[in-house]
Amino acid sequence: MNASSARLQFKTRTLANCGIVLVIFIPLVFLFTNFEWGWIADVVLMAALFYFFFYVLQNRAIGIHCPHCKNYLATNTPWVCGFCKETNREAQEFPFVYQCKHCGAEPKAYRCHHCTELIFLTEDKLERNFASCVENAPPATVDDDASRRTKEKEALAHEIEMADLAASLEEKKQRLEFGKKKTPVEEIEASFTKYYARVMGSHEFARRQKQIIDEKFKDDADLRKSAHEAIDTWLRSRV
Repeated sequence: MNASSARLQFKTRTLANCGIVLVIFIPLVFLFTNFEWGWIADVVLMAALFYFFFYVLQNRAIGIHCPHCKNYLATNTPWVCGFCKETNREAQEFPFVYQCKHCGAEPKAYRCHHCTELIFLTEDKLERNFASCVENAPPATVDDDASRRTKEKEALAHEIEMADLAASLEEKKQRLEFGKKKTPVEEIEASFTKYYARVMGSHEFARRQKQIIDEKFKDDADLRKSAHEAIDTWLRSRV
C-alpha cells in the first residue's frame, strides 16, 4: 500500500469493516429465511460476524511497503514520536500512520526499520521530527542533554536566589518589628501572618516537589507513590 494513503485507510477502517460485515450478513440472512432452522443460523451468523469484526478486522494491521527497500512494514510496530520523544507501545490503536498517544502529533514521516530511509506519510515531506521504530529510535543529542541540564540549573539557581531574598526580607522585617511594641491586635495579625506563611509556603513547596517527582519517576509508579507519601507525611508535620 502507498504510505500516503495508509493514514486515510486507518481512519476509515471501521466504516470499511462495517461494509464488509454487511456484505456477508445480508445475503446469508435472506438465504437462511428459506429454512425452518433459519433463526438458529442467524444467531450463529451474528456471533461469528461479531467475532470477525472486533477480533479480526479491527485488529488487523495496515501494511505499507518501503519505497526504497520494498520491504513490508506493519503499522502496528511500537514506535517513538519525533515530536515529544515518547514511546507508543499501544500501536494497534495509535500506529505511526495515525497520531501519537501522548502529544497527539501526526508524524509526517517514518524511518524504515529495514533500510533506515525516510518514508513520507504526507505531501509536505517534513524531514524532521519523524517517527521511528523503538529499537531504531535516534538517541538524544548531546546538545539536547546539555540544554536540559542548563535549564534545570537555571531553574534551581532562580529558586535558591528567591529563597535567599525571601529569607533576607523576613529577617529585616523581624528586626524592625523587634523594637516596636505591638498592640494586641497587631500581635494577632503578626501571629496569623507567620502561621499563614508557614502553612501556605509548605503547601507550595510540597506542590513543586511533587511536580519534580512526577517528572523524575514518570515511568515508575511505585517510587512516585512512595515519594508522594513522604512529602505528605512531611507536610502534615509542618501544618
